[in-house]
Formats: sequence, C-alpha cells, structure tokens
Amino acid sequence: MRTISMREVTFTCEVCHKSTTQQRYPGPLPRYCSPECQATRARALNETRVRKQREKRQAMREARSKVLEVIRPSHGEKSSSYPALPLLLTKLSSPRLPPLLIERAHLLSQLDRALLHAVTLLQAPAGFGKTTVVNQWINARSGHDAFPAIAWVSLDAGDNDLFRFWHYVMAACEALQRHEESESGPSTFALLTSGIQLPFASHTLEEALTLLLNMLSHQGNSGLLILDDYHVITEPRVHESLAFFLDHLPKTAHVLMLSRVEPPLPFLRWRVKGAIYELHTTDLCFSPEETAAFLSQAFSAPISDAALKQLDASLGGWAAGLRLLSLALQGRQSIHSLAQAVFPPDSYADSSLLHRSLFDYFVTEIVETQPESIQRFLLETSVLSRLNGPLCDAVIGNKNSAAQLEAIARAGLFLEALEGSGGWYRYHTLFAEALRREAGRRLSDETLSALSKRSSSWYEQQGMLSEAIEASLLARDVAQIARLVERIAAQEPVYDAKTMLRWLEPIPEAMLREYPMLCFISAIAYQALEEEHSLSEEFSSHEGRSSRSGTLLQLAEEGWRRQGNLPWLGAIQASQAISTLEQGPFSLALEYAQQALALLPQEDLDIRMRIWHSACLLLVGMEKLLEGSLSEARPLILDALVRSQVLGYSYLTHQVRLTLGRSYQLAGEYHQAQALYRQVLSEVRAQEDHELMADALLSLAWLLFEWNDLAAVEQQVQEAVEHIRFARHQKQELHERATFQLSLLQYVRGQTTEALRQLTAQLTRFHNSSASGILEFLPYVVDWQGRLLLANGNLEAVERHLEAQAHNQERLPFIHYLGTHILTSRLLLERGEVEAALIQLEHLHSNVLAQQHQYYMLEIQLLLALAHAASKENQQAQHHLRQTLTQAVNEGFIRLFLNEGKGLVPLLRSLLPTLQKDKKLRSYALIILRTITQSAGLPIAPVADSDNLLFEPLSIQEQRVLRLLAAGWTNKDIAEELIVSVNTVKDHVKHLYRKLGINNRLQAGEAARHLKLL
Repeated sequence: MRTISMREVTFTCEVCHKSTTQQRYPGPLPRYCSPECQATRARALNETRVRKQREKRQAMREARSKVLEVIRPSHGEKSSSYPALPLLLTKLSSPRLPPLLIERAHLLSQLDRALLHAVTLLQAPAGFGKTTVVNQWINARSGHDAFPAIAWVSLDAGDNDLFRFWHYVMAACEALQRHEESESGPSTFALLTSGIQLPFASHTLEEALTLLLNMLSHQGNSGLLILDDYHVITEPRVHESLAFFLDHLPKTAHVLMLSRVEPPLPFLRWRVKGAIYELHTTDLCFSPEETAAFLSQAFSAPISDAALKQLDASLGGWAAGLRLLSLALQGRQSIHSLAQAVFPPDSYADSSLLHRSLFDYFVTEIVETQPESIQRFLLETSVLSRLNGPLCDAVIGNKNSAAQLEAIARAGLFLEALEGSGGWYRYHTLFAEALRREAGRRLSDETLSALSKRSSSWYEQQGMLSEAIEASLLARDVAQIARLVERIAAQEPVYDAKTMLRWLEPIPEAMLREYPMLCFISAIAYQALEEEHSLSEEFSSHEGRSSRSGTLLQLAEEGWRRQGNLPWLGAIQASQAISTLEQGPFSLALEYAQQALALLPQEDLDIRMRIWHSACLLLVGMEKLLEGSLSEARPLILDALVRSQVLGYSYLTHQVRLTLGRSYQLAGEYHQAQALYRQVLSEVRAQEDHELMADALLSLAWLLFEWNDLAAVEQQVQEAVEHIRFARHQKQELHERATFQLSLLQYVRGQTTEALRQLTAQLTRFHNSSASGILEFLPYVVDWQGRLLLANGNLEAVERHLEAQAHNQERLPFIHYLGTHILTSRLLLERGEVEAALIQLEHLHSNVLAQQHQYYMLEIQLLLALAHAASKENQQAQHHLRQTLTQAVNEGFIRLFLNEGKGLVPLLRSLLPTLQKDKKLRSYALIILRTITQSAGLPIAPVADSDNLLFEPLSIQEQRVLRLLAAGWTNKDIAEELIVSVNTVKDHVKHLYRKLGINNRLQAGEAARHLKLL
C-alpha cells in the first residue's frame, strides 16, 4: 500500500496576501492562511451573491412589466393573441354609496375583526344592506396603512360559467398585483385568457389558480377579494374550484363573500378550524335607534315612538324597506298610517306576501307616479341586467337614453350607477324584479321578444357574444342563437360545457342538422359532462347523455359530408379517439386516431385542429411502442412534442414527454428518460396536477429501482400514492403501477410469497383489460410473476403460467412476447436444457437487436453468458458478460445483474483479471460483484491490491467532494459548503470519475460506501 506523508508548502493567502508556510498532505494549495480570512472571503462571496440576486429580481420585474404591456390590452383594444373573453369592467368596481347613510360603527368594527380570518361570509336576504355596509367600511378604512388592498367582483347569473367566473376574479386580482409588484411570473389573467387547450379542458384553469395563489403569497401587504352577490352562483364546479382556492389562501389574502344564502362550501370544516368569520341577518338588521337616525335624515318631521315600533315590527330592520318607505314618506303627514297601509300586521308573517306588497308598492307608488315616457322607459329596459345610453337607444329606439338614465338615477328610482367608464347602471334587485313582472303584465310577448332581439343585436355589434346569446334566449330567437353560438364556437377554443348546452337546448334537432358545428360542439359538451360525472351521481341519465352525444356526432358527420368538409370529419374521428382512450379499448381509439390523421390537414389555423392532430400522432406513436417498433414510434412522438410545444398546450406536452421517456427507457437510455421525467415532474408540481405528478414519480421510481436505490424508490412510490388519491383520470392504472413497484420492493427485501400474491391478484384484475395504460406495463407484471415462481422453485407453476400467456399473444404487445420467451429460456436453464435455451436466446437476441430494445438485449446477453458458463464454455461466457458490461456501464445498470442472483458471482470473478487495462469497466464490475455478494449474503472474498477499486489515492478535498456527491448534493451546494467555485468542484468531480473509474453520481455513491467514506 502506498504511504502518503505530509510536506512543507508555502502559499499566498487570497485575502490578506501574506505568504504562509504550513505542513500539509499532497494536494491543492490552501487559499487562506486562517479561519478569519476564510470567513472574510465567505462574507464577500455572500454579499456578491445577494447583490446578483437583487439585480436578477430587478431585471425580472422590468421584463415582466414589458410582457404585461403586451398581453394586457387597453380598454377597447383587441389582443393580438387568440381572442379573449370580453370583460365588463363595471363588475370589478364597488357600487356607489347611496346619499342617505347612517353611521354603523359596531358593524365596521366587526368587519375589522373579520380580517383576522381567511374567509368572511356576510349572509342576509335581499335588501339588508350587505353591499352598502361593506362599501362604507372600505371608504372609512381605506386611508389606514394596515387596511388591505381591495379587489371587487359583482357577480351575476352569467358567472355560473366556470371560466367566466375565474376570468373576472383573476382580472379583479390584477388590482392586488398592481398594488404591490409581484415576482410570481406571468399574469394569471393573461394566462387564463390566452390559454390554449381542448374544448372544456380544465388544466389551464388549474394552472392559473395555482399561479394566482402563488402571486398572492408573494404580496408583502395584505389583499381582500370581495365577491358580491355570490348567491347567484349555482354551478357546482365553481363552488368546488373556489373551495380549493379558499383552502390554499396565503396568510396575506382574505376573501369576503356577500350572499343571500349560505353557499355549498365546506363551512363546517372551516368553522372547526376557526378559519371563517360570519355576519348574518341579525347583525345587519337596523336597530330601532338606527331606524330613527335614518328616518330623521330623510325627513324633518318628528317620528313618534309608536310609528317606530310599528316599522320595526313590520320591517324587522330591513334596510331596503326603509329606503322604500323614505320615498313614500315624502309629503305624507302620518308615518304610522302609511306603515299600516303598506305593511298590515297580519301579512308580515308570510314573507311572500311582504314581497308582493313591496312589488305593489314599487308599481303603484313609484312607477305609476312617473310620467308616461319614464314608465315606458323603465318597463322596456327591464329586460336588461345592465344599462347604458347606447344600449338603451338601440333597444327602445331613443336618442337621449344617457340623459334619461342620469335623470332617473338623480330621481332616486333605484337605479345604481356603476363605477368605471361607459356610463353603466343597474336597477336595484327588487325594483328590477317588480319592473319585469309589471312589463310582463303590460307589454305583449311580441314586444318583449323584440326588445330582447334588439339588445342581442347591439351586444353582437359590440363583440359581446355571450351577452348577445343570453338576450336571444330571452327572445326565444333560436335562429339567432344558432348563428351566434356557431360564431362564438369558431372564435373561442375553450367553452364551458354546461353553458354551451344551455345555449343550444332551445334549438330543435331539425335546425341543428343545418349546423354541423353546433352538433359537434354539443356532442363534445355531452362527452365532457360524461367524463366529469362518471364517478358522481349528479346526473342520472348517463346512458341518455351518451346516446345523445353519439346522435349529435352522427348529425355533424352527415352535415360535413354533404359539405365535403374533410378536416372537420377528421376532427370528429380525433374527438372520438380521445374520448375512447379514457373509457374504451385502446385498439378502437387507435383506429379513430389513424382515420383522423388521414383527414386532418398538416397545418391549420384552427387551434383545435392542431391539438387534435398532435394528440392523434401521440396515440399512433404509443401503438408503435406497444408493437416494439422504436424506430417508427420515436419520430411520431417527437413530432407530437414539437407541435404541442408550439401550441402551448402544457397538458398534452407533459403526456408526450412521458411517452417519449418510455421510448428511451425501452431503448436502454435511462438517463435520457430520467431527464424527461424530471422535467415533467418539475413543471406539474407548480400546476398541482396530481395525475401527472403520480405518473412522473412512478416512472422515475422504475429507473431508481434499476439503479438499486431502493430507499428512493419507496419514497417516490409513497409520494405517488398520495397524489393518486386526488387524481381525476387514470386512477386505476396509476394505482396498479404503484402496487407493482411496491411488490418488487417486497421481493427484494425477502418477502417473495407476499410479492407473488400481489402480482397474481393484479393479473386477475387485468383479465381482458384493453386499456392502453394496463397493456403498457402488463408484460412486466407477467414477467416478474414468472421470475418469482422460478425463485420459489415451482417449475410446474411456471409451465402453467407460460401456457396461460400463450393464449394472449395476439392481443398483447411485443414486450409481452419478449418477456414470455425470455422466461421460457430461464425455465429451460433451470431444467438443465442448456442447448435448447441457447438456441432460443440466440433467436431472441437477433430479434431484439433489430428492434433496438437495448435493455432486453442486455438481459438476453447475460442469460447467454450464464448458459455458456453452464456448458463449461468459459470463453464464450466471458465474451457475453464483458459485452454486457461494456454496453451497460454508461447507464449504470445494477439490478440487471443483481436480478440474476449469486449464479453470476463466479463468472464475474473469473472475468476481473481480464479487465486490468480498462479501469472504468473494472470498477463497474467490482461494484456489481460486491453488491451481489452483499445482497445474497455471500462471504466477500479477499481482494488483491491489483483488484482494489481505488487505483489512485484521493486528496482530502476530493474525499470531501465524494462524500457530498454521495449525499446527493449539487455542484453549487458543494461549492458553497467548501467555499470554492463551481468550476473547481467540477474539476474535482472529473478527477474522482477518472480515479475511481466511474461515470455518474450513482456509481460515486457506491464507491464512497465501498471506501467506507460515508
């Protein structure tokens, strides 16, 4: 053994520049003369790193500002990207405060306490002043430094469209983003409006919500999102997505909901956790003192105690009732008599009677007291949820509607001015309902229909197609609905399924036949609902929806065939392929995909065409992988990857990358596969896509199993299992993959019987399955079941196992063919039929070589080596083993050899003396030999000096680097720990690889363990 002694060295300190002489072992010269100089250097490096980080953050802010200038068009300006859903900006501002207000200090204090909680619910029936008191609170507190930035959304029934709801919420939250500049990345508003994906898909929305939460978490100051009139939201998916959003709110963000009823959100759980603050009707009711204060502001006449008591008993502190009465009290002498006339004591017990009395009051005391022209204006504009001058001019044929709206608002006729440009207004909710009832009584159906038609035309001219469709629904103008929906379907790549079906429901089938696009969109919407509710009971008519979807697709196909429209015929086949892939046999999905590719154009301006083209390329590529043809599969998958990346459709891109990784895995290129899996995992973690996270983790776990990092395998599989619980798709397939990998861990740890039981149960569950995911990994389950039967010595069971698989050869992929024939060769070797095994293995070797299945080729070569060794043909055995080691060393395969067990040990030992000149291959062989002997419990034979793994001594610094490498540290982390540059670390790593004869970090860990450096 070579002896290393200390020697005297002289060097110059890099900090104080003093010359110093020390006794040191051979190696690089020290850089510092003392710990103090080393600490000074570390502080300087840290200051430099902090300064560079600040400069980087400032550059990111400036770049982000430039991007936002491009992606956020100014008011009235069209975005250059794909058309975005239009926003009504007045919905993003709080309504103006009414002129008559009283101070309600106790309510403002309660709202102050609400900021100590993540969520606040302000729940009370209509007219109790929810919006007003919150508006008062904002005005009173907005000047305080600790008061949060405000984001306001006024909701209406149209916001039951999932994407429209979050579109407005994210647009409102832009106020918070502008309030304090954030480094969270691209604008969430821009992400949602420019996201490109298949119709009705939800992945872009999930990504946007995640980014929105990240944005809010980076806010230094707090922010408050106010959702006004949340009771209008009835769509379950909106509730579900909002619950997710509220569950993950950062500490600096708060949400205040104003609603007439308690929304179907997990309030019980939030109450238990103390995460919610609530104010209800009893909190908002006017006290007798507040009632008196309000009326004293409205009228100079004194109010008797008896009158106040009567009003309090009748109205119950209802603020809207007080405002209604304030109009009636003008010019009246007796408040008490008016209260008795409008709210008789015997009718108050029935709230519906109370509302009827109010409606009657609206009509008789307000509407009918106005001039005829104002009455007609009020009734004719009651069909509009929001009003402005140009819209009213178009609907009722006036030229001075803007002036009339201003006059009506000034007259206090329950017309609220909305903040923002455009001169928009809305009627008070109860007043609007009374107007609509009166309009239905006074105006004919034809007149009301004509008014709605005119509003629809105006909305269409303004590019507000969703509003135009809603107006046409009121007018029952099915022809206009069909035309508008076809137009919006041509412009927007993303639709809400329920909204689309609600729009199309009035259109008779005879008319639908004339619009193939509408038939197609309806069918896709039904398919989306089928997928969404496949595990729920919300819709009972699953078969009816499925039948309806098929009928509509048939109508669409007939229409496009009449028109000779081949691309959209291809779109039908593509949509069928994607739908079938989720629930039907893979062979049928493949058939649809191949038909689609024959019809779809190579390039098309329609984003949906390009997405479907990429998806179909992926399906055909998957089929080629199952056939075992890597040379045909790889170009198809790469083509799909390039197309999906250009489209910006991240979900499809991730799926393509995972499939491409599996192609590299089959080719034995594990490091290429690992890079792809890690890329997908990194990106989907940010999006919280549980399905793709589980898929990527299980794929990485398979590679780690081959590299014999069993602790990491278990950790990755357990993490994947947690994500599978929340996955919406491929849940069974992902669960079975996790079960399979855990079974292999049981086998490696000596629990062979339990592992075999799990694999047998899996094969029973897979019986007659034709799903693509099951078909893909079924051969591995079959192969390992056979191996474990062999390990138990149950040769008869292996024979029965192979006979059972022989019946499935036609429907199972090429990998299954390989696995069963390799297992047959193993059985022949176990029986001692070496010649028969050699013949079969040579035949398999030539087939696999042609198909480029590198990993299977290595397994076959190992079996050839063992077969020749069994025949005492040592030279041929060593040739095949050396060839296998040479081809496997760059990928660092371990379990490939370890799975063959202790029978490989004599052959490896006999080969070692022939590897003297190839240090890299020798080190690899020694690592494998020691791993097999340790795992098999064999005594480790003494190793001569010439067979030692370490050919050159390691310096102290190299040993430190090796320890950190084995612990999983990155070059950057090692550099910071040792206070050296990253380039210096890279040099040390290069020297370590050369001295140890290794070429990756996994082998470095093995070497460190053998050298007892850990």
